[in-house]
Formats: sequence, C-alpha cells, structure tokens
Amino acid sequence: MSGPESNDDLEDNDAPAIDFNTFVLSLSASALVDMGAIAVDGVKAEKNLPLARHTIECLVLLERKTAGNLTGEEERLLAQVLDDLRAKYRRGRLSSRQGKGACMAATGAMGQAGPVSHAS
Repeated sequence: MSGPESNDDLEDNDAPAIDFNTFVLSLSASALVDMGAIAVDGVKAEKNLPLARHTIECLVLLERKTAGNLTGEEERLLAQVLDDLRAKYRRGRLSSRQGKGACMAATGAMGQAGPVSHAS
C-alpha cells in the first residue's frame, strides 16, 4: 500500500509534478479566474471577488506558515504573486464599486487592514 504522499492511484500521468512553486501558481491562477482576469477554455468566468479574496488569504497564510522555510526563489515567487494579486484585487474592487455608482480613489479601494494587505 502506498504512503500518504504517493500519487500511485492517480491515473493522469501528464499532470505536472507538484512542488511549492506549482502550488502557489495554481492558487494564483484560481484567484485570477475568480477576479475575471483570465479565461478558462476561452470563457471568461463571472467575477467572484469574495472567493478571490479567500484564495489570496490562503496564500497569505501559506506565507506566514512557511516563513523561514522557503528557498529564496520560493520566497520571491510567493511575494511577487501576492503583490500582483493584491493589486488586481484592489482594481477589481474599485471597478466593481464604480460600476455600482460609487466614486472611490484607487488608493482607498481596499485599505491597509486585513489579511490581503501588505501588513504582516
């Protein structure tokens, strides 16, 4: 019988190997789909900003829990992905609010509080 880390039962041998960077990029892609920033199979998904925020918060949690245990490359990738997702999330929130008739400054779209902010 295989151990808990084995993928022997999976039939799709064409799937990429999972490592930390692949995992981070997979979560990032999910958040981008939920923000309506990328299409899947040529179809742009409906925006789901609460789900995108949840995924970003998962990445923030991952960053906190892995602090001091990542390679330099992994640290840089995670930080870059979070910076990019936070910026896109703020723009998505701003455009959603403006679409509903509210006028807000881009810098105040999300503020600095909460797990999606740069505060640690």
